Amino acid sequence: MSANATPSTSAAGLMDLLLRSGEALRNWRALTTLMGTGVATIVIFLALASSGNGFLIFLGVVLAYLIASVGLSATGILLMDQALCVPPRSIGAALFDGIFAAMRLFVIVLIGLAIALLAILAVAILLVICKVPGLGGFLYAVVLPTCALALAFIYAGLYFVFALAGSSVWSGASIRQAVSALYVIVTRRLVESALGVIVLSLLIAVIGGIITAFVFAGVGAVIGLSAGILGNDIGIPNLSMMMMGGFHGGGLVYGGLFGFGILFALVSAVLFSMLILGINRLYLHLTANLDLASAEAALAGRMDAAKERARAMQEEARRRAEEMRQRAQTQAVAEPVIAPLAPILAAQATPACPACGQGTAPGDKFCEHCGQKLV
Repeated sequence: MSANATPSTSAAGLMDLLLRSGEALRNWRALTTLMGTGVATIVIFLALASSGNGFLIFLGVVLAYLIASVGLSATGILLMDQALCVPPRSIGAALFDGIFAAMRLFVIVLIGLAIALLAILAVAILLVICKVPGLGGFLYAVVLPTCALALAFIYAGLYFVFALAGSSVWSGASIRQAVSALYVIVTRRLVESALGVIVLSLLIAVIGGIITAFVFAGVGAVIGLSAGILGNDIGIPNLSMMMMGGFHGGGLVYGGLFGFGILFALVSAVLFSMLILGINRLYLHLTANLDLASAEAALAGRMDAAKERARAMQEEARRRAEEMRQRAQTQAVAEPVIAPLAPILAAQATPACPACGQGTAPGDKFCEHCGQKLV
């Protein structure tokens, strides 16, 4: 592996890596994969969406998402090979590996969303506590800034984690290894990762703006000539109606829309390939001097401890449920025994008339049934 394979840990080295993102245009495998999957995504979506059937439109959205995810992961894998300066794999191998990489990336995104939901739930619980009379105002004055800063940190971490999550998976890491690496980056190098992502985003935005301006100038010129030569049906208004979902028009309009989709896929492939290579190099730069093995072991220890606590809580809940069940059974057995004794005890406590044997009330001097004197 050459010296370029190990990213420089200095700020100047990072800027040099980001400014060299244009080297992605030399990777014809990555460009071909991204362009091909982009065109396939557009063709499948337009073909199914033009039917007007709700189910087919939904199927088109799902298929387009799957193809785009696999294509993006395959491109990321090819560009990660370039960032690591290792021999590139074939397009077929990259697409095959991209299927599993896309699934791992989807799981990581779900983990991030779960963390965000848990944070919101914790804040909601604290706000409910703030409803305590008397102390509510004081508690809210403390909870508001604390929770706001905590959520801001979590959201910022998740934003930059999502930006680097693909690179962690494309480098060949498993889900646990990728989560461990992202956790270390967020806790130790969040500011550096944020600055790197911001600088790279601004760089790609400037380049994309320049490229888009020239491309749209060319598109406008071609459409203007097309309207004069081929007729008004190919003008900008009809193409705009098609893009907004009005699937009506002749073959020229459909051909123009398809051609515009191919052009959009080509331009997007150029920009996304530069962005992905820059993100890959930023990830390698951030993890260059980090002990990811110990971080993975620490994360595994925390997960095992959390599982043990959850198991202990489950056992405690099961034990309490068993105690309540036994207590309920004891009460159910005792009640039938006590109930028949109640009339007997009541009869024993009531004195009877010595003449007729009927019951008398305490304090009676004569029997109310036969008139026998009791005292």
